[in-house]
Amino acid sequence: MAKKPNDIVPVLYGSETFYKNCPAWCKHHHIHLTKKQITTKGCLGKQCKYLDKILSNPWWAEREQKKLKKKENQSAKLY
Repeated sequence: MAKKPNDIVPVLYGSETFYKNCPAWCKHHHIHLTKKQITTKGCLGKQCKYLDKILSNPWWAEREQKKLKKKENQSAKLY
């Protein structure tokens, strides 16, 4: 069953939030993660194998755009 953006889902630490606020699922804890929880726990930095990205969430596209812009700025500084 597909989740809808306004469905309420459980997140880490016993809280609940809307599905649209959760860009990932933790296969280890069997729970959704918010953006802040992902950054606080350091899931991306650790390259956690249990992190399952929900690619329909726009946060991932925004993150890729920021990474590309940062890379462009760094290459521009070299010249």
